[in-house]
Amino acid sequence: MADFLVEVYTPRLDEAALAKLVARLKAAAEAMSAEIPVTYLRSIHVPEDETCFHLFEAESADVVYEAGRRAGLTFDRVAAAVEPVNSEGGER
Repeated sequence: MADFLVEVYTPRLDEAALAKLVARLKAAAEAMSAEIPVTYLRSIHVPEDETCFHLFEAESADVVYEAGRRAGLTFDRVAAAVEPVNSEGGER
């Protein structure tokens, strides 16, 4: 499994809409996990740039794109991501 960062253009996204979006992504990933491993990890919203980043763990970018499709979203970009080892020497 690898981490994938998703970038989505999100004009005028308020907190309530962000919460609904995250809930849809979590639900889609959980439902897919019965078929193929995929985990929604977290989101970061950058209102000034009208962009939202979502982090998933999955076998491939295609799996992440499918999670987005099932959540009713079109992802602008999905890229492999690497999280550095923390200062204590462990991962995440």
